[in-house]
Amino acid sequence: MIHSSSLFSIRFWGPVHIVPLPSFRTHSSDSSGQGQLQPVGFSRVPTTTDTPPRHDILPRRPAPRTVSSSLLLAGSHLFLRLHILVDKMTIDFYYTPGSSPCRNVLLAAKAVGVDLNLKLLDLMKGEHLAPDFVKINPQHNVPTLVDNGFVLLESRAIMTYLASKYGKDDSLYPNDPQKRAVVDQRLYFDMGTLYQRFGELYYPIIFGGAPYDEEKAKKLDEAFKFLDGYLGKTEWAAGSNLTVADLALAASVSTAESCDWDVSKYPNVAKWFAKCKTTLPGYAEANQVGADKFKGMYQAAKSK
Repeated sequence: MIHSSSLFSIRFWGPVHIVPLPSFRTHSSDSSGQGQLQPVGFSRVPTTTDTPPRHDILPRRPAPRTVSSSLLLAGSHLFLRLHILVDKMTIDFYYTPGSSPCRNVLLAAKAVGVDLNLKLLDLMKGEHLAPDFVKINPQHNVPTLVDNGFVLLESRAIMTYLASKYGKDDSLYPNDPQKRAVVDQRLYFDMGTLYQRFGELYYPIIFGGAPYDEEKAKKLDEAFKFLDGYLGKTEWAAGSNLTVADLALAASVSTAESCDWDVSKYPNVAKWFAKCKTTLPGYAEANQVGADKFKGMYQAAKSK
């Protein structure tokens, strides 16, 4: 037996540690007969060739639990019922494509990304006077929206409703009181000034065979100059970003253009309108198709 009480240093994977030298005893059990030193009550000292100790080993995770077939079946039935319920919650939209106010709503739906269940009404055939529709809307006018039983009339009210309920954010119809007020003002300007003066000039021509009225044309020209002034101050109709006001005004301006109104006379309007044609979501489908239909009606009225 060899004993020693001297100290020696052992190099671990880190700082040098000074440890007492353990007691050893000699074994001669190997085939060579040579004695081997083995520490008594002490595991072998690590060498630099040993694998470093692992400190990042996580405890073994329990085996995943299995889901019973009955639970999976119940979940699938629940998913099916929810899917059917969502399908039933449709948004019905009664409209006629030539109508500028109807196209306001179509543009708003595209902008917020909501699908409408389109229900076309032929006003010339009196389909808006059908008892079923009058029951929904006693005013029997278009556009009319029915969102899961909630009935709403007036295009600009419908636009702000869709933006408020289904918009991903408030950019189309701001929550800020002052910004929203500007959007509302532009919507009212469109309804009470621009589109109204357009209608006063062109509706008698299209639907009544009246001659072109120069005095009414001057009033429409004034309204376009007002709009040109607004657009001379901001990039979009109500500020620095697109809002529902742009959608409504774009529908009105495109309808005037379809009746050969020269939009190029108003530089700010022309620049903005060109951008609307390429920027508004679904512009061609939601607006231009209907504007072309209205143009056909105007051309037909002029040829009589």
